Order: sequence, then C-alpha cells, then structure tokens
Amino acid sequence: MKHLLTITDKDITGSEKLSTADPRIAVNAVLFDFEDNIALSYMGKYNLHTLPGGGVDPGEDLHSAVKREIWEETGCDCEIIGELGQISENRSEHDFTQERYYYLARVVGEKGELHLTDEEINENTTVVWHPLAQAFNTIFEKQHDNYQRKFIQKRDITVLTEALMWLYTHDVPGYDKFNKIEPIFKGLSSDKKYYIETTDCQRLLLRVNDIAKHDRKKAGYERMQLMDAAGVPVPHLLDVGVCNNGKSYYLLTTWFDGENIKKALPLLSETEQYVTGLKVGAILRKIHTVPAPENIGEWHDRYIKVISERIQAFLDCGVRFDGWENIIRYYEDNCCLLKNRPQTCLHGDFHAENLLLAADGAISVIDWQICDFEGYGDPWDDFRSDQCEASPHFATGCINGYFDNKVPAEFWKLNAFYMAVGSITSIPWAYYRYPSELEPLIEYNLNVLRWFDNMKNPVPTWYLKASTFNGQTVFRIE
Repeated sequence: MKHLLTITDKDITGSEKLSTADPRIAVNAVLFDFEDNIALSYMGKYNLHTLPGGGVDPGEDLHSAVKREIWEETGCDCEIIGELGQISENRSEHDFTQERYYYLARVVGEKGELHLTDEEINENTTVVWHPLAQAFNTIFEKQHDNYQRKFIQKRDITVLTEALMWLYTHDVPGYDKFNKIEPIFKGLSSDKKYYIETTDCQRLLLRVNDIAKHDRKKAGYERMQLMDAAGVPVPHLLDVGVCNNGKSYYLLTTWFDGENIKKALPLLSETEQYVTGLKVGAILRKIHTVPAPENIGEWHDRYIKVISERIQAFLDCGVRFDGWENIIRYYEDNCCLLKNRPQTCLHGDFHAENLLLAADGAISVIDWQICDFEGYGDPWDDFRSDQCEASPHFATGCINGYFDNKVPAEFWKLNAFYMAVGSITSIPWAYYRYPSELEPLIEYNLNVLRWFDNMKNPVPTWYLKASTFNGQTVFRIE
C-alpha cells in the first residue's frame, strides 16, 4: 500500500520532538452507500467528524479489521473495493505512534444499528452520510484547537483528497496504469485537473468536469483537435468520455512541461521576451488561418448584439471610474469599424496564463473553451493586453510576430476599440460574479485610458518602435 503522509508534532505544533513508542496498527475506510454518500463518524461531545475505523486486534488481518470496525461504527456490512494508502503518525506529546491503513469500501445489504463501545457512547457517537465532496468540506472547514484532533483532521483531509481523486479517475480507461496522480489547483476554471504519470512513462493531463457542461466543453475539445490538425502547438488529445458513474466528463491529453508565460517573463531578458512575443504572435496568426463557417452572419451585427448588453450592464451596475465616458464614447463612435471585417476561428482567451513556455523555448496553447461568439469572429479581437505594461517587449513582439513586422495602420484603431470595450465590459462581470476582481479591473481600465491617452491616440504607449543604433536593434517608446 502506498504511503500518503507522515504527520509529526512539527506539522501540528512546530516541535521537532519525536516519540520512540512502538506503533499502534489501525484501519479506516471511505465507505460508500448505494447513493454514493460516504459515512462519517460524528462525536458530538467533541464536535468532531472523522472517518470510521479503529485499532486492529491481535491476530486480526487488515481486511477483517476494516469490516469489523465498519460494522461497529456504521452498522453496515461492507466489501472492500480498493486501497487508498497508509499514513504514519508520531505524537511526541502523547508518546504515541501509529500506522493507519485506509481502504475504499461499499455497503452490502441494509444499514443496521451501530455497535458502539461504552466510550463511544459517552462521546455521543453517531454516523452521518454525506456526498464525498461535502464530507471533505465538513472536515476541512472545521477549526480545531485540540492537539489530537488536529492530527485526526490532517490525516482525514489527506485521505479524502485521495478518495476524491479516485472518484473522478478510477473509471477513466487506463486508470490501472496510473501510478501517480496529483491534483492541480491553478486557474479559475471549475474543471478538476490532475497531473498523471503512467507505468509506461507517459505524462498526462486529466481534466474532469460536470456532465451538465458536456456540450460546451465538447465544443472546446473539438476546437483543440482542429488546432492540432492545423499545426497549432496544443496538447494532443488522447481520449474523452464519461466517468464518475456518469456524473462527469473527462478529457485526457499529453502533458506539456512548461510554465505559464506570465510567470516566465520576469526571468527572461528583454530580448528573450521580445523573441517569445514573436513566437506567440506567429502562433496566433496560425490559429486565425482556420476559417469561420460560411453563413455565420456579419461580424458587426454579431458583436454588437452581445456587447451592447454588456455595455448596458456596465451602465446599470453603477461602478464608475475617471474617464469611463471616454471609453463609452469611443465605442459609440467606432462601431462602424466592425463592418465587413473577416472572421476566423478564435481562441477567445489568448493571454499569457493560457500560454506555456518550456525550457527550450517551445510554446503550447491551452484552455480551448468556447466562450463568446461561438468561437468565431474578427481575428483582431483575439489580441489580449494582460502583459502590455509588465513586459512591453513581449507585447510588442506579439504584434510584430503576428504581422511579420508589417503592422497595418487600420489595426491600431480596432485594437484600441477591442481593448477598451473588453476592459469596461469586464466590470459588471466582476461586480456581479467575482467581487474580489473588481478593484484590479478598475485599475486595468484606468491603465487602458492612460495607454491610449484617454482614447485619443490608438497606438498604445507601451508599443515599442525599433531602430538601429551602432549596428544594434533597439526599442523605444515613441
């Protein structure tokens, strides 16, 4: 059985002291009923939820101990369906150590009466049943001030995290070859993401999402396949399907070993930032070689239908900042620029955190979720400005790389239009859905106004012009 965790006083109190006592052997189980709820033992005296289990009797094997403890603490017979792992504890303050072995189990037959010890009865012990995610939150959110209960909480959180990974991955084809599964906690996406290593030395990315989102997610996966076929550097799609007993939809791709460009840029020289931008711009140009479907509708009409509602949402939400009227006026005065614009496939969220940079300079584009305009529209609407000021060399490189250093004059006015409209329409999104993002987005709108001189100059202040000095190419802000 794999080792999950060792807990010592250092994790709980900061003490380096260790007990040398012989370990107690104990077992626990994540026990599922027929509705896929799991059992938690609740000790009312201590307001403590924990996984059912206990010590192994002399001469008793681990499986027999699991079934006995489950029968005593939940009133259920069970079958063991898998292993989760082993946790070692060393409690110096109690001069106590133990080895705990955790299993997956499922109820067999009807639920019965609990068979508790006198001590457990005095602790007001009962059994409660919750969905696995709710059980995890119940234990995770509790603030304990008791030394022993902190050990119990830490080990239960570790095991339930492992159980959640099992729940979402065990019926994915090839699971029997997964020898390492680690959760990934990056990004705003509701997808559950896992890094996987297999017995045949593959490294994979598994994304799992609610089956209710299947249609929208499926469109994104199909877009990624389309880009792969067009030569855009994206993770290779290996498999998609249904998992978690029909409740979830999974996507399995190759793993790309890189850091998102937002984090990578500060570690690069200005020249390296510019060269990376050139590569990114060329990739974006390749994305836009994939045409939109015929008869998709005029871009001006499609865009205005969506954005006019968002502009109204901004006006209605009441959030204001200095110069907001200049953005609204620029929008109203320049909608005509959208007429007769070409339409292609869009990424829709093409920014530095959705671009991965490998140590050898290779780049991969991730997060192909279909967002606005069914994923098709004016290709110049795909430019994002999240790194414009933090790395003007990168941002300049993106534009120059896209246009092969021949930026058309008409680009600037449309780019200013899309950047300004995109920034102001993000305000109601944050106001109503992500309030913590509101202040940063207000600051971003103020930056947009500054970059474009209150929307009077369509060429942004961060764009660097190249010139030659003593035989070297240098950049400067005009």
